[in-house]
Amino acid sequence: MTYKEQFEAAAKAGQVRSMSPVWTKFEKEGDAVCGQLLSSSEVPSGLGTGSYLQYLMRTDDGLIKFSLGAATDRELAAVLKPGELYRIVYDGQTKIKGGKRVNKFLVDALVLPDTEEITAGDVPF
Repeated sequence: MTYKEQFEAAAKAGQVRSMSPVWTKFEKEGDAVCGQLLSSSEVPSGLGTGSYLQYLMRTDDGLIKFSLGAATDRELAAVLKPGELYRIVYDGQTKIKGGKRVNKFLVDALVLPDTEEITAGDVPF
């Protein structure tokens, strides 16, 4: 069977998944994404100097990509880890120095219980 035939058969069986992420915008308060963070990559800013991160996430609806802005990237850099599950909710804008505005986000992580360590006292023999 050729590669093309393999894909056609898999598509008919519902075994093909899109690997092309859909761009997601945060436009109004309450807009949210929820899923597994796969990666982030640095993108040069179109507004001049500097850069920001573009995130890739697996969600229930497929792969998505989005940005949060350089200020949020700096705040979250130490805590967002690929492979973890997150819900990110747009919380509007706030004014900062110089009359500028920055986007605010509420970020929650799914916390899994720590697995208990097995000690010699736990082994019955």
